[in-house]
Amino acid sequence: MKTKLILVFSCLIWACHSPKRPQSSIKKEQSVHKIGSVNKEYLDRDSVKLNDDISMMSSFKATIIKLGKPDSIITPDSGNISQSYKKGEFKYCHFKGVLFEKYQDSLVFRSIDLPKSPGWFLSYKRSKFSSNTTIDSFKKLFPNSVEDNELHGTSMDENQWIRIAASPDVSDTAWVFLFDRNSGKLKSIEYWIDD
Repeated sequence: MKTKLILVFSCLIWACHSPKRPQSSIKKEQSVHKIGSVNKEYLDRDSVKLNDDISMMSSFKATIIKLGKPDSIITPDSGNISQSYKKGEFKYCHFKGVLFEKYQDSLVFRSIDLPKSPGWFLSYKRSKFSSNTTIDSFKKLFPNSVEDNELHGTSMDENQWIRIAASPDVSDTAWVFLFDRNSGKLKSIEYWIDD
């Protein structure tokens, strides 16, 4: 009886002092999850430029020197705004098919309608995205995004929407590229802001 009691007591002590799961394996699992949550293909917003010259966030005064007078500056209906770059009042500023949000003297790029902007383009490193960009050439730059990030909408038979992350961090903020399915050419680019 005494031996059984010592054996049970020893088992309890051993169970209470058994080694815990090593901390390094927990960190390893967390880092694997973190690596899996990073965008491998993305267009860094801070490196994208309009016409190789105008940053996605720029001064209104500097932009009008380069693009000329805006076609229009419109105060949006606040009830119809689903997203904006900053909280607070802004205006929509249009330049030949390019839309910016205007905050006092700052402009934030939102979209470009390439048929309305002949000769204009967005550039990223050595790549240009213009009305001459084809879905095939785009797929060479972003093969996974073209395969895995096609967005669906009401005109799927006419258009192909491709979502490209705007940074390595995972969020809903992204670039949306709209291609014509018949010609395979790029029609528009929109900067979609996570709300």
